[in-house]
Amino acid sequence: MATLDPITGEVKYATPSIVQAPTAATVYSEPNITQAVTAPVTAPNLSDPYGLYDSFMNSAEIKAAKAKVAEGQGLINQSNQALRTTTTALENQNENAMGGTGASVNLIGRQVGRARTLTANELAALGENQNANIAYLSSIKEDAANKYSIAQNERAQLQELIRSTGGKAGISYTDSFESALQKATGYAEDQKKDAEKSAFKDALRSLGLKTSGSYKELEKRLRKANKAAVSDAKRNADLQYQTALAQFNKLKQTNSNGSGTLDVASLFGD
Repeated sequence: MATLDPITGEVKYATPSIVQAPTAATVYSEPNITQAVTAPVTAPNLSDPYGLYDSFMNSAEIKAAKAKVAEGQGLINQSNQALRTTTTALENQNENAMGGTGASVNLIGRQVGRARTLTANELAALGENQNANIAYLSSIKEDAANKYSIAQNERAQLQELIRSTGGKAGISYTDSFESALQKATGYAEDQKKDAEKSAFKDALRSLGLKTSGSYKELEKRLRKANKAAVSDAKRNADLQYQTALAQFNKLKQTNSNGSGTLDVASLFGD
């Protein structure tokens, strides 16, 4: 920044520090690699929507980039302030400033002009660095926003599977979509068997027959008494099962056509 020597009245210009955006060499530096191995970033908690946002949009990387932008703006502000201070000091030089001879208007004008030129050069350099800082911040925020969108999508998919199975399929927000879908499908299959067994008992009860026993025992007993009742029970249970599968397949199709993958953990892997 431009400053005024109080003795000679000379305007001095300090070379600004250059702020560089991270390069491949710094990103893959030994400390960063060590941290990635010893303390890898964990997958976000999909059960916490607010924490999910923070894990992506307020990450340590984004916070560091924001700090660089703030630092760059601070340097620009300091340079502008230094120019104002220097200009004011030059314009207010008194007779003693030039050893009793006073400072001519022309000399002061030249000094003010030089201070402004030097500051303009400094601001140009700081501005270039600041533009790089802002571009880098924008880039990593865009990447984080894309990942956050994928995570939100997976959360919504898991939430729908949990809802559609009444929370009874053992699905949690730590599941990948694929594993959750397997659990939901298995639950639907169990529900189909339970529906068939319940229907067998209802039919046997209406016939005044014994309703205790295993699935196979109930089916055999009912088949002897009313074969059509067995077919009706299985057909109705299968209809419910196919309805559930259609819902799951719709989610699966959305998964495939949407992000391509909804396994959030993969975002933090190799």
